[in-house]
Amino acid sequence: MAQQPEREETAAVQHYAIAPEWFPAHQRDFPATVQSRMCPSCQARLGTEVEERVPSSDAAGRVVFESRRVRYGADPVAVVAEHCATQPAYRNVRLPLMEIIFRLLLANRNRPMTVEEITQQVMEWVRPGDGRIITPLVIERLLQADDFYGIRPVEEPRSMRLVS
Repeated sequence: MAQQPEREETAAVQHYAIAPEWFPAHQRDFPATVQSRMCPSCQARLGTEVEERVPSSDAAGRVVFESRRVRYGADPVAVVAEHCATQPAYRNVRLPLMEIIFRLLLANRNRPMTVEEITQQVMEWVRPGDGRIITPLVIERLLQADDFYGIRPVEEPRSMRLVS
């Protein structure tokens, strides 16, 4: 009889993301904070009515797209990720390191990221030799001490892997 592979739990790697629920508890407004990082052209369009295509399912279960009217900037993270983050001024190399990290998370649609992923993307953003010490340890300490950007550890489910 063939042996069943054993299951072994792997240690969870800490991920970080912006916690929108953190903002009201600290007398801050998450949408306004994100909107302030938008490029001038997107800020000028805030609140205007736009048509948006939204996927849904028809009676046969096929994906169809419906149009609906929404206020521009209703999802400020999506606006930043889809447009503003592609603009050269968004990636200002002179920004403080925590602001760069906040903007990176926005540009990645606030997808939870590991310290190593954040460090790698920060290194791609800043100029080599600009005098900053950027290591995973420095990034992790900055994230742990954050009391302004609402960047918090995210609980990731423990992964399971098969051991033969």
